[in-house]
Amino acid sequence: MLRKLVRHYAIHAREFSDAVASLARYDRIGPEFLHLIEEIKTRHRLCDLLEEELDQYIQEGQLSEHAALRDDRAGELQKDKSRPNR
Repeated sequence: MLRKLVRHYAIHAREFSDAVASLARYDRIGPEFLHLIEEIKTRHRLCDLLEEELDQYIQEGQLSEHAALRDDRAGELQKDKSRPNR
């Protein structure tokens, strides 16, 4: 899942970057320029959404990892308590 999210984010970020770079071709405002501006805004919003999804996935993974570590430690404590003292 991480690979898929990162791949989509990278693709859309590149498309956004390419669209912004295309602005350099224009020396006046016209219909094509305005259309490109709208395309850039749309691509920017999509990048923001993908960034939020990626952040959420990372946070969920960190929470899961933290819970797993906590469970492992609790299990180790239980094993230590069940061992007889020497």
